[in-house]
Amino acid sequence: KDTDTVHIYNPKLPDESVKTRERQDDSEKVSVENLEKLPKAGNDNAQLAIGKCYFDGIGGVKQNYKKAFKYFQMACDNGNPNAFFNLGICYDGGYGVGQNVKKAIEYYNKAADLDVPEAMTKMAVIAEQQGDYATALKNLRKLALLGNPVCMRKVAIMLMNGLGEPASQTEITDMLPA
Repeated sequence: KDTDTVHIYNPKLPDESVKTRERQDDSEKVSVENLEKLPKAGNDNAQLAIGKCYFDGIGGVKQNYKKAFKYFQMACDNGNPNAFFNLGICYDGGYGVGQNVKKAIEYYNKAADLDVPEAMTKMAVIAEQQGDYATALKNLRKLALLGNPVCMRKVAIMLMNGLGEPASQTEITDMLPA
């Protein structure tokens, strides 16, 4: 699969180029091997980070979608909002799991409900394509409130065209960028 077009949530890993103190032994060195100890202890951010490493084949590990999916699932089980989005990507593209668009949409929707911007965008697009303007509008409104001018304009256009739900002229005007 071409991962150049896949955009999964990218957690911030510690920056090895910044040295605030001398390290005394290799057990403190940031590595996939050391990070893998944290997911087993239930650290959902570490689970997400390891999943990203395996998904992209970075951090000294070979790309392995099945392992990435396993770690994303662990993080999801621990309630990590971004993991829901990443599982959606896995199901959508068949990365490490059988392709299942219905399940992908379920995970995207859950992530959108948990305010993951990438998931809100994905759900807005999917919902609009399916003619579910209420869901598209709900997600676009949330993105507009985050300051996204493209979404502000899209909300205003949808409301002016009566798509989704009725709105006041004030809401339409407020959504249009200045």
